[in-house]
Amino acid sequence: MDKKVLLAGAAIVILLIIAVGFWQYQNVAGDNVEVAYLQVKGGSVEVNQGSGWASATDGMKLRSSDKVRTGADGSAAVVLFEGIIASLDPNTEVSVNEVSAGKTTIKLEAGSVWNKFAKVSGVSTYEVETPNAVATVRGTSFGVTYASEETTMDVGDGNVEFGSTGGTHETLGPGERATMKLGALKRAVLDRAGRLALAQKLRQNLEDFKAARKKIILGFIERNRALVDQLESQYPQLQESRLDEFLNAADAGQVNEDELIQKSPMKLPILYRLREMNQEVRAQMALIQQYEGG
Repeated sequence: MDKKVLLAGAAIVILLIIAVGFWQYQNVAGDNVEVAYLQVKGGSVEVNQGSGWASATDGMKLRSSDKVRTGADGSAAVVLFEGIIASLDPNTEVSVNEVSAGKTTIKLEAGSVWNKFAKVSGVSTYEVETPNAVATVRGTSFGVTYASEETTMDVGDGNVEFGSTGGTHETLGPGERATMKLGALKRAVLDRAGRLALAQKLRQNLEDFKAARKKIILGFIERNRALVDQLESQYPQLQESRLDEFLNAADAGQVNEDELIQKSPMKLPILYRLREMNQEVRAQMALIQQYEGG
């Protein structure tokens, strides 16, 4: 059987699982978007939810005022509204200050965090604060570092308003860097080394975004296990294990999501959400190539 035909068949079954599963879940519990949770990727990662620091677990829910920190070997990501990904470097500490569809804010106490703010999150404004600066966006990717009373911000895509807390802000675009120290803002264009370092941050953050996308699909599948088992018995060649192959094909532009949605028996928000996330992945892959190429 032709690989593209098989992938298309697998995609239709996956979309059917999601569509029917979403309809069933909506009738029981309403909206299913996870507001905030933690991806623990490895090493030392701790969380403080008001009772002191303790080891964090992958997938644990977060709420406003929770703090997360990584050790020297730690790697984690805070996922907000399933479309904002804050990837933490080692030796980084952040707090979740405000979580709402109107505005979501995290505070970087120390270290570095790379942020992907996708419109699919449904959040109007996203901010990253440090002790001496704030970055405000409405859909972009950017990194923030705070050390030795200095905040550094690199912009990967889109525009970011950056300035001192309570002071005036400037708008920076892709490939720019700004620093804030002692109330003074300096800006520059990234050189070749800086662009390559930015591409690496984008690549790491992309993997976190893809993990969040897969978690959404697996969540629906798990909540509708009976339906999944029934479909797999009818289509033995289309196993859940082929999900990665389908997503990889979608990322490579080998899947026509519009056509699959049209063929799906139900036109529900989760289908369009998956399409938007796939589009975000492809856009970030192209952006990485752009920074690595020049």
